[in-house]
Parts: sequence; C-alpha cells; structure tokens
Amino acid sequence: MIKIENYKLFVNSKDFEYLVKKAEIELAGSKLPYSESLKKYLKKCINDESILVLYENELPIGFYIIYINNRRVELSFTYIVSQYRNKGYSHKLRIAAIEKFKDKYDKIETYILKNNIASLKGLEKLLEIYKPQYEKKQIVDQFGNQSYRFIIQGFK
Repeated sequence: MIKIENYKLFVNSKDFEYLVKKAEIELAGSKLPYSESLKKYLKKCINDESILVLYENELPIGFYIIYINNRRVELSFTYIVSQYRNKGYSHKLRIAAIEKFKDKYDKIETYILKNNIASLKGLEKLLEIYKPQYEKKQIVDQFGNQSYRFIIQGFK
C-alpha cells in the first residue's frame, strides 16, 4: 500500500535521513549538484515543512523536497529508490506535491537533462493533467550538457 507523509521530526525523520543518504551515494559523481543543493536547502525545507516521504508497505522508498522563495520555486527534487523506479511512484509523489504546495508558488523553473527520458515523460504527464502555461527551451550548459529548461506558471 502506498502512503505519502509530511516530514515530521522524530516521526519519520530517520526514514527521510536514510533516503537522503541513499540518494547521496547513488548520485555521487553524477551531473546533478545534489550534495550542494541539499546543504543549501535542506534546513530551509525542514523549517518550511516542504518535504514529503513516500512509503510502500511501510518501507520508505522516496521523497520530494521543494523550496519556495517569493512565490518562486528555487528547488524541486524527487528521489525514488532504484528498485521502485518506473512503476509510477514519482508521478504519484509529484501529484501529491503539486496538490499540497501549488497555492504557495506562481512559477517553477526547472531543468531536465535531454537524455533523462523518464523525467521528461513524467513532466509531460503533469503538464497534460494541470494544463499550465509553460515555455520549453533546449539549452547547452558550460559543460556541454544538453537539457531542456521549463518555465511553468499556473498549476491550478
């Protein structure tokens, strides 16, 4: 059974810490600045109560963190444990996050690597469901990584 909980200190914080460490190990050496983003935003997300923890049969299998500043999303990150990927869990977690946080922001700017097909498809599903205004541009960063930049407004 799937369950999504708000992060709460001393209630599910050990589950969240376990997932953060797992993500950090898995994403070490990737093109994502995961560790730097966590150091910069994690305490802010805890203070703002903007973390969701995903469970399947009482096992922690993923999380979502979002940091909103001046009604603009500065960070939005989803992690699912590898053996649970491609089963629709990210989509369910993102839907829960949109429903919980959509009244707190007006604009999201996000980048997805061009070869991250699963994330691109997941975002396209959300765009079909919520029908916000959005702009999509292909970009190449200073390291030669090809990404799509999305600016999304109007998740209602």
